[in-house]
Amino acid sequence: VTKKTPATGDSNMPYEFAMLALAMSGLAVYVNRKNRKSQ
Repeated sequence: VTKKTPATGDSNMPYEFAMLALAMSGLAVYVNRKNRKSQ
């Protein structure tokens, strides 16, 4: 979903990107721990 609204889009972009990056990194750490335990 891409919004081309200068008023809200530009200001929300950094926050949404930060939350996405945080979620992805957290998921990666969780998967890594899970894989290490199974091995």
